[in-house]
Amino acid sequence: MSEGYIGLGPTYGFFNKQNIAGSAASTYNLDFDCVSANGLIVSLDGIVQEPGYAFSVGRSATGVAQITFAEALPVTTISGTLSFSSGSTTISGFTATQVSNLVIGQSVTGNAAVPADTFIASKPSATTITLTNGVTDTLSSQNMTFGSRIYIVFMGNVLQTASSSTV
Repeated sequence: MSEGYIGLGPTYGFFNKQNIAGSAASTYNLDFDCVSANGLIVSLDGIVQEPGYAFSVGRSATGVAQITFAEALPVTTISGTLSFSSGSTTISGFTATQVSNLVIGQSVTGNAAVPADTFIASKPSATTITLTNGVTDTLSSQNMTFGSRIYIVFMGNVLQTASSSTV
């Protein structure tokens, strides 16, 4: 079995999941500590990524655990026709082709009115999408950026060690 085998390094403890709203960046903060890329299962737009080749893990200058992808992630920008009201989770004004190219679970970024970690919840019509979070401002004719769907499964984040009294 090679060192790059997916899931090679599970630890004892609880398995946790993190969803990340992908942007054009290549580095993202992790919610849990991870000492090795082999301790993660990473899905990028539904495709499981190989640790050590497609991504690595490390720490920021401030000590925050991070995942770094081998290259910047793809994004799609749709501009000019979209409109939404403050507090609403529904955005209309797309063309049918634009909506057909979007995927439920895809991240939504690139607009100050869209809160962090917002994803497409549903596509109720051929020209409308519903978001997981309400927008924070009323705007029209705006740009929206749709990024990759990043799902990370932590293969155990709590190490369990024997107590000194159980020697």
